[in-house]
Amino acid sequence: MAPKSNIIRRLKAKYSVKIKGRRKRSVSLFCKTFTPALSASNDSPLLPLNTSELNDSSASYSGYNDSSTIGKQCYSEKRQKLSKNWRELEKKLLVIKRQSYNRISSTCCHCHREVDEIIRCSDCGPDQYFCLDCWHTCHDAVWFHSPDIWKGKMFCKMPLEPGIQHDVLVEFCGCESEGETLLRSNLWPCSPTSPQVAVSIELLELLRVLCLEKHVSTEGFCNALEYRYHRTPGQKAKVKKLSRILLQEVFEAYRHHVYQLQHMQDLNAGYCISGIDSGAVCPACEGSVANNNLYCFDGNFGLVRRKTAGIQSAFPRHQERFFCNQVEVDKFMNDYSEQETKLFDCSNFQAGSLIRSKKKSTKLDVKGVFGACCRHEFPKMFLDMKHGERLGYAVWILNQLLSSNKNLKICYDIACKLKSHLQIRKQHHILHRVDFAVPVFHGYGHKLSCQLQFSPRQLEGFGLTDGEAMERLWSYLRKFNCITKEMKPEHRTDLLTDALFHFGCRLKKKFGLQFQHKINKAFHVQEETRAKLNVLLASRPEVHSHQSFSLAESFCDNPVRERNPTEQYALDLKNYYKRIDLVNNITDSENDLTEHQSAIAKLDKELTIVERKLGISRWDASDEIFIQTITVAAENKRQEITQKILNFNVEKTFLSSLIKKYPVGQAIVNRLMTNIQKINRNLRKLIVQCNEMEDYPVLHQPRTRTLEDFGKSNSCPTSLDKQRTDCYNLLQRCKEEIELVKQDMLGTLFYYQRQVDILHGTVCKIPVELKAYVCTLQAFKEMELIDVWSYFEKIVDFQPHTPLLRDLLNMTCMNTFNASDDDDDETPSEDLNHLISLMDNSDYDDDDDEDL
Repeated sequence: MAPKSNIIRRLKAKYSVKIKGRRKRSVSLFCKTFTPALSASNDSPLLPLNTSELNDSSASYSGYNDSSTIGKQCYSEKRQKLSKNWRELEKKLLVIKRQSYNRISSTCCHCHREVDEIIRCSDCGPDQYFCLDCWHTCHDAVWFHSPDIWKGKMFCKMPLEPGIQHDVLVEFCGCESEGETLLRSNLWPCSPTSPQVAVSIELLELLRVLCLEKHVSTEGFCNALEYRYHRTPGQKAKVKKLSRILLQEVFEAYRHHVYQLQHMQDLNAGYCISGIDSGAVCPACEGSVANNNLYCFDGNFGLVRRKTAGIQSAFPRHQERFFCNQVEVDKFMNDYSEQETKLFDCSNFQAGSLIRSKKKSTKLDVKGVFGACCRHEFPKMFLDMKHGERLGYAVWILNQLLSSNKNLKICYDIACKLKSHLQIRKQHHILHRVDFAVPVFHGYGHKLSCQLQFSPRQLEGFGLTDGEAMERLWSYLRKFNCITKEMKPEHRTDLLTDALFHFGCRLKKKFGLQFQHKINKAFHVQEETRAKLNVLLASRPEVHSHQSFSLAESFCDNPVRERNPTEQYALDLKNYYKRIDLVNNITDSENDLTEHQSAIAKLDKELTIVERKLGISRWDASDEIFIQTITVAAENKRQEITQKILNFNVEKTFLSSLIKKYPVGQAIVNRLMTNIQKINRNLRKLIVQCNEMEDYPVLHQPRTRTLEDFGKSNSCPTSLDKQRTDCYNLLQRCKEEIELVKQDMLGTLFYYQRQVDILHGTVCKIPVELKAYVCTLQAFKEMELIDVWSYFEKIVDFQPHTPLLRDLLNMTCMNTFNASDDDDDETPSEDLNHLISLMDNSDYDDDDDEDL
């Protein structure tokens, strides 16, 4: 007796195969959805499953799929076995594919006649054969199937393959435009008036997804289609250069059409839904009631645009959803003056430098993009840079953000320089409302005092935020540079905006897992840090655990005394007399004599200016006032140089301690080594300056002093105090991170619930023709709410309300019971029962994410 075999369909993709009445295994099918043509036969177009093949396949992979066996095998053995199984299967698949070139049957599945030139349609299903008459009968309304006809010895293509070109006769009605008629047929017009070419929606959607996800250009996509088309012999293209047609705003119009459809934008006049998600809003920021507005700033010089790419002929379709009004930005930058200053001397960064950020190429219209994103890495605000990365662009975005926020926390690569710039310009309305920090990775490029003063681990309210969110955004966005540099301004802005929408949508789908990972990491770091701090406190019992410390105030550069003008005048005057003595006693060539005379003339001119300011006459080398002043100035200069040497030595020790935390070869180690080498060069210069001073003993290269060397000094803490302070600050940041993530979780849930409530209350107010559309979007929002809530239900107290989804599940449950047969083994879908139980606030299993 043949074994009993049946298939239970689960959620359109997963099948459970039962053999001989018992469940054998589950098979997930990721295959093309067949669209069989009309047929008079009641037989299913799908071939029956061969249970013996399932038995063989199950036996072949049972050793690999057995979890107990996997646990005993090492990784290399598993990979070897997986590779071996694939190689064996490849041979079988190759045999099957070669056999598919043959004619299996010459009988029409529609009229059951035998014909020599049988037609095979793979789009209708596997091994579907038709005679010529039945083919035309069944495919009058099916335009884009690609059949093969048997020509004696082989199959040949009848029309063109999918994705290329088809000749279709379309009748238009005068009551609507040609484009509307084509869209009803699932076609997109290539011209707004009297279109002669149309593209299938499926093909444009494939291009849209490949463009946004894998940065495929329209021309590259069309070239791939052309390459695929040329592999079909005997076919000639009637439309040449499809990419030129799509670039006539066809693809831009379709992308904007999809955006409007997904976010309910530009609904019928009189039915605008206020408060609906536009795609440019972060759910965690919008739904949170806490005032924790943390943003990351950065510039990118890869997204340029050439002047020869064309001029702007229209406004961008997305207007100012992400990109600011460039006219206002340019006007602000033209009126905003930036003056170079040495008030804050950190590293020699090119970003923010007025001199080094001037126009570098006259062939580029846009030099890059400057932007900001929130703490959750969601894009917020962007603008085009017409110069380099000037500080004025950051000031512009700060003013825009402060207009809608009370206080801000900013992470910027050169936050120290930006704060110094605002202090010089006396923009206290910004300084009083903004806290500045340098991202964790970029902090290693700053000097010691800057690292401690602007480190997110030392500042309150930043949690465990690393501040590098913009770098992760640039890693996705900069890959569009080869496409956008040759686009018109409005098309470039629209494509980058669509890319930001796609990035944000992809990010929102990961919010549940991301927040769960953040809070687990915060608890783990908190536990490790608390254990480390207890060990440190045990070694110093006189220090209490509740004592607070500020590393930024204690472990920083010691201030260097500023030299007064009189002392500087005495030092310059001594150098002047010294050079005069050298000229009188010189015995070298005329070049050296000319050089010394030129330096003497320059010094004489500078001394004259200072004398006028001080109101004194030039001192003689034998004057008592000169001798007294030069003695004090020399001593102060020596102390100044010595203090700088000590400061650089402490900074070198601090950076050396950081290198020990990372393996050799990492980028962060290379950056730290670069800073240490720079410190060594400065140390050598300072020692030479100190040794050149007369009447003082010669200094030698000092050894690298440890933090314990300064234990009795108030200038910097000991190594133990530094570790204790780091642990204390890290514990505070972990506590902040836990509270921030909980607020983010609640904010996200409140936001999605508000979206569901808005859509649910709108259904009864809109016309009948829009109700199904709004209900579909409401169902998607409710599923997003359930998906996010499933990660947060054990952390925050929140009960979602999803009326539409509950009704759909109840209807599906009733249909499942009504359609079930009398088999005792048949039960409702387990996935459906899981969803219903989930709606009833039962426990959620992470293993069922795929089914959900």
